[in-house]
Amino acid sequence: MGTRDEKRLLRAGVRFEKLDAEAELAMRGFLYALDAWKRARSVFIYVSVPPEPDTREIIRRALTEGKTVAVPKCARGGEMRALVINDLSELKSGMLGIPEPPEDAYELLKPDIAVIPCLACDVRGCRMGRGGGYYDRYLARTECFSACLCAQSRIFESVFPEAHDVRPDMIITECGVLGV
Repeated sequence: MGTRDEKRLLRAGVRFEKLDAEAELAMRGFLYALDAWKRARSVFIYVSVPPEPDTREIIRRALTEGKTVAVPKCARGGEMRALVINDLSELKSGMLGIPEPPEDAYELLKPDIAVIPCLACDVRGCRMGRGGGYYDRYLARTECFSACLCAQSRIFESVFPEAHDVRPDMIITECGVLGV
């Protein structure tokens, strides 16, 4: 069995239980405690869809703190841009039903921190997404600190990384922060 087949099986087997409010609060607290968050003037962050950890509170806090906030705008061919929003109300259903900013929003070229999604991570700090490679391509061309939000129950021995996979700098769970 090849790496892609192993990843496909792992994706199919990952349980997508929504975290409770206390676990999500803990994750946000660990994120806000990071020096990278405190120093950041700009944030690139995904807009969550259930059952991912809710990122809307993080977006609201970043805006309240005066940070520039950009969210993903995906395009065919696996490309993604970080477009700036001033309020969550600007988001509309986009590709794959994920809320996105308007096409004419300003592009943030170099965020200070990127908060990226994952289905699962492993003990070596590798991240597994949904398989489109959007975040791997984005992080490969964008120099910034990156952290992903991952439920502790989705940390595995291996997520079968491939050469093109980009590791986040930190993994944040409801139990703490794992530096990679």
